[in-house]
Amino acid sequence: MEGSGSCSGDSSCNEEEDENEATPCNSPKEIRKSTIGQSSLVRNAHNPATLPNRQPALRNPSGLDEPRYLYMETMKTSNLGISLVGGNASGIFIHSVQPDSVAYRAGLRTGDQILEYNGSDLRAATAEEAAYELAKPADKVAVLAHYRIDKYHEIKDKPGDSLYVRCGFDRAGDEHTEPPQLQFNRDDVLYVDNTMFNGVPGQWRAWRLDADGHRQHCGVVPSKYKVEEELLLRRSAADLEGRSPSNTSSARRSFFRRKKHHQRGVGQGSNGSSRDSKELASFSSLAPGWYSEDLSLCSYQRVERLGRPEFRPILVLGPLADCVVDKLVSDFPDQFQRAPSETRRCSQAVLDRELADGILVDYKRRSSVYECTTVIGIRNVCASKRHCMLDVAVSSIERLHRLNISTVVLLVKFKSTKQIRELKDTRFSLDKLSGKAAKEMFEHGQKLEAEYRHLITAVVTAGANVAHVCAQVKATVDLEHSRSQWVSLQ
Repeated sequence: MEGSGSCSGDSSCNEEEDENEATPCNSPKEIRKSTIGQSSLVRNAHNPATLPNRQPALRNPSGLDEPRYLYMETMKTSNLGISLVGGNASGIFIHSVQPDSVAYRAGLRTGDQILEYNGSDLRAATAEEAAYELAKPADKVAVLAHYRIDKYHEIKDKPGDSLYVRCGFDRAGDEHTEPPQLQFNRDDVLYVDNTMFNGVPGQWRAWRLDADGHRQHCGVVPSKYKVEEELLLRRSAADLEGRSPSNTSSARRSFFRRKKHHQRGVGQGSNGSSRDSKELASFSSLAPGWYSEDLSLCSYQRVERLGRPEFRPILVLGPLADCVVDKLVSDFPDQFQRAPSETRRCSQAVLDRELADGILVDYKRRSSVYECTTVIGIRNVCASKRHCMLDVAVSSIERLHRLNISTVVLLVKFKSTKQIRELKDTRFSLDKLSGKAAKEMFEHGQKLEAEYRHLITAVVTAGANVAHVCAQVKATVDLEHSRSQWVSLQ
């Protein structure tokens, strides 16, 4: 996706060079053992003992090279003697082979695309994923390679990766350093075009996008593996201390503070690289209970842009939110509809189990029954090309996000208690609203903004009457509906 953005700092982030900059030669020889799971790809059975190491390239009747299997006895060394270019956008290619190396003796050569490595499919792997996979120790390795020298020359000087990720945390980067450290907020979408920045794992080169999905600012961010490694370390430390992170204030604070940044040029030695690789993002706005969630929700989630906008659920928060929702549903029935409520007579344990299973979004007790908001009810309203107006707890929004239901959360903000009491509308009798009730509403709105800032899509400033607030809310919803929408690929 093209954009007219700018990038400060490292010249490698310039838009003009984006299409022609070489992907670093991604040698896997210094990479730690990967945590990537093996794929279940099935390949033809061959006995390595019956085949020579240097298997000649096979050609079909048209004269084109065909994929071939190669076998290497690596003796658990991760130094195969190769460097890589490419990524998930173009494929993983051999850039160079060291003479008399393991890869050289097996028959790999410059221009070979690695399709499979020891049973793992690398056809759509990022540069970082491929490097981690090749670094896994093994006594014997089977490689499916395809000699495509023309394709190699086409892609060798271009960024090889292309993926979009949604951020699960805030990062207070510094875009005036060298290379620039990209700043972003939770739920921002980044475009990543290099998962092996400077040829080593741990850092990605990424672009921050605007509301329309265009690239604006470029910089370096910690990789998904690096972020999740730190999360696992923090989780293990909390387990050893015998206390739950959700019960401590540290879960709400940034759990890893960036040290004073050391500027490091690209040409500096390995000490600078090692020091830089130990630095991670400054995490904040981690929700209580992050330790029990999928780590991808706290790091990065792969997403793709929808070809056309979808109708999304809406949650309106703040004083007199019910009045605003009632008026929207009444005045614009073709655009807004309340979420259907399902009455249930059962134990609370059953409902909690259905919450965990992704069947329910929320429930409320009404006398001897429970009023439940179901996932299928929300999806059905949105499928009818209406925005589903929710009446659920704010904490339920994260549950919706885990179910890949993107929700617009709007907070109606009043300037004072007096403004709440003076709000007038012929449809809604607010004359009996006491000063105490207005004060409670005002303070509750402030508390919502402070605690759930990371979930709030936009803040709507209240006006003189309910009609004005409704107009502001509708305009905000229309704006969000017209913007780029992203859905998870996981």
